[in-house]
Amino acid sequence: ASQALYLTLQTLIKPGDEVVLFEPFFDLYVNQVRLAGGTPVFVPLRFEAYDDSDEVVSGGEWKLDREELMKAVSPRTKAIILNSPHNPTGKIFTRAEMEIIAESLDLAGPNCVVLSDEVYKYIIHAPPLESNVGDSPLCVGHTHFASLPGMWDRTVTISSAGKTFSATGWQAGWYVNLHCLSHFQCALP
Repeated sequence: ASQALYLTLQTLIKPGDEVVLFEPFFDLYVNQVRLAGGTPVFVPLRFEAYDDSDEVVSGGEWKLDREELMKAVSPRTKAIILNSPHNPTGKIFTRAEMEIIAESLDLAGPNCVVLSDEVYKYIIHAPPLESNVGDSPLCVGHTHFASLPGMWDRTVTISSAGKTFSATGWQAGWYVNLHCLSHFQCALP
């Protein structure tokens, strides 16, 4: 999947283009964006504790802040990297959060895409309590970003045999997007 991400960024990103990354993020993303000549733009995920009293130590959830994302996206934004389930937090982006990401594409313009890194889609230990219409039938709790209305042509889905089949040494990954495929084919030798 690392190579699929690399090829996608090399094909779509030109010097000066911006790429949104949700913090914290998988460390590979920022350097691959820079290698493509892009400028990373950081949108922090906010941690909300289940109980914020001083006497209790509890877990919590990482959440996407709509306003932070909308401030970060501009006509210079050419890609948003979405990783769900998220590395390193384990966060599963909700359908509502994905809809916010889809909404933000309007601010960027028609040439902005979401790179949906879904290598961990089969590793969901506790699916969200709410059922989503777009949940994958094979990955309970996982919503493919490309399944959202109007997002098929604006999504490059990236996945990996290494994570799916617990064979990370294979280094076999892929990307799927019929709309962008012609761009990739032109860029490859």
